[in-house]
Amino acid sequence: MYSNRGLTFIKMVNYKIAIQDFEQAILLDSGIPSAYYGKGLIYFYTELFLQAIENFNLAIKLYPKYIEAAP
Repeated sequence: MYSNRGLTFIKMVNYKIAIQDFEQAILLDSGIPSAYYGKGLIYFYTELFLQAIENFNLAIKLYPKYIEAAP
């Protein structure tokens, strides 16, 4: 639920609330690759590229076929 809502907030360019939703999703279940992918997107869009790569890599680690997070 929080991951989906976070993606919606990304589309609305409300990164502050989106990151909170992704962090809440991770707190509830750290095995959700879409939460790390969403955080990666926010970091990418805000030019925090190292943090983006870290989160994309976590998404891929959890789900190796996660094509959106692959280079």
